[in-house]
Amino acid sequence: MVNIKKRFTSAGLKINGADLHATIKVIEKIWNRTYPDYVFEYQFLDEKITGFYKEEDRLSQIYKIFASIAFLISTPIAWYFVHQWLMQYVYRISISGWIFVAGGLLALLIALATVSFQAFRAAAVNPVKNLRSE
Repeated sequence: MVNIKKRFTSAGLKINGADLHATIKVIEKIWNRTYPDYVFEYQFLDEKITGFYKEEDRLSQIYKIFASIAFLISTPIAWYFVHQWLMQYVYRISISGWIFVAGGLLALLIALATVSFQAFRAAAVNPVKNLRSE
């Protein structure tokens, strides 16, 4: 808490949601009387947190799109070079598309296992142990 008006730029309030509109009007009146040079703006904590997760969801979608675009571009290129390499041998075999799908799924499985393992390790740590060392 700060007693200097010029350094006070925001406030966190817990309010009853029964008559929200009237409560905000009262808070705005008090704010304008106390800080007439500053604009009264408000936002709710749950909306702010939802905005954070919305950004994370958007980034997640972008990552999925680029990972898909990369897989779809790299698969034909890899097939072409592997096919050319296999054609150099006397006993030739053909390479089918399921090998690339299996490789992509295996890479996805390894990534999920790694992230899950790290998340489990972080969740299982006793917070008191970390607080003692810091």
